[in-house]
Amino acid sequence: MTIYYFLSLAFFLLSLLEIYILGGDRSLRLYKTASLWPIGVVLVCIAGLRYMVGADYTSYLEIFKWIAQFDNLPDAISGMGVIEPAFVTVNFLLKSLPYNAFLFLFAIPSIFFKLRWIAKYSPYIFLALFLYLPTFLEGDMGIIRQYFALGLICWSVDFIDKRRLLPFLVLVILAFNFHRSAIIFLPAYFLVKIRINYWHALILVTLMQVTSFINMDFLKPIAQLNSFMYGKFQDYSTYKDLGFGIKDIARILILLLVALNQKVIKQDKTTRLFADLFMWGCLIYALLKFNAAFAQRLTLYYLRAEIILLPCLLYQLGNSASSLLKINSYRIIIVLYAIIVLCYKIYILIPWNDNYQFIFLHD
Repeated sequence: MTIYYFLSLAFFLLSLLEIYILGGDRSLRLYKTASLWPIGVVLVCIAGLRYMVGADYTSYLEIFKWIAQFDNLPDAISGMGVIEPAFVTVNFLLKSLPYNAFLFLFAIPSIFFKLRWIAKYSPYIFLALFLYLPTFLEGDMGIIRQYFALGLICWSVDFIDKRRLLPFLVLVILAFNFHRSAIIFLPAYFLVKIRINYWHALILVTLMQVTSFINMDFLKPIAQLNSFMYGKFQDYSTYKDLGFGIKDIARILILLLVALNQKVIKQDKTTRLFADLFMWGCLIYALLKFNAAFAQRLTLYYLRAEIILLPCLLYQLGNSASSLLKINSYRIIIVLYAIIVLCYKIYILIPWNDNYQFIFLHD
């Protein structure tokens, strides 16, 4: 686990340097953004050159081998059944390469889509990178298909911001062809224009989180509209209720911070956009919590907005009339939140990510 501890410590120290010393000074932004790209190269190497590391490493290895047996792409797409066509296409085009070459090449756009998103929207780039690290460990080093779709969804946020529906639709549909769950982000373009008081959302989410009165039958007609979605619906239908736990408390805490500062948030278009996306993620999560797979897989496209939301909120508080005590309190809360989420993620990933090995060092 040494490599994860090193990354965690490095990003933690960079975050402290940024929020306490460098600040969100725009004159330094160019240098911070430039430093993000070499960090991205390191992350791509870690994700792409791993051996037997990651929750789905062997699963995707078997998929890669299976697709390599097909002589043409249409047969590969039809033969792979429930695996999305875009993912099959990438595997097929790279089938002559070693598996780790595929992982490496696949990681490049997946990770850099997310880093570009951070560079574009976060005033505190290193803090956002620290908040992104759990996503990297879980997704970019494990659930690569869905987290590639997440990278495309991050790109699509540009067009929500600019109110350009067509390119937004193109990216969401492309993401859907890498992982069906991405279709849940389709309404986001319109949801962010529905103004809901954050206090009302907090109360509703809290009530829905501590009670479970919905079953998954209402999703069945929607899933039946597409055979790919229905196949996954049947796979996920056996998952149990998530109950109420630490992640629920964490989301409610962030939503509370948003509600407490909604006047500040409404003064900045970017902060409001990501606050709205996160709020809708909390609402959808609470609605789907009767099933662990649906709640976790379908809402990550909204909930990962926290990576940008928390740095934006901290920056806006620094530019407002907020007291130094309040600003420092929020700094501590946000950094502690990032540490707790990271530690939790490392702990649950130990069975798959322990004893990291590079492929070229494997005996």
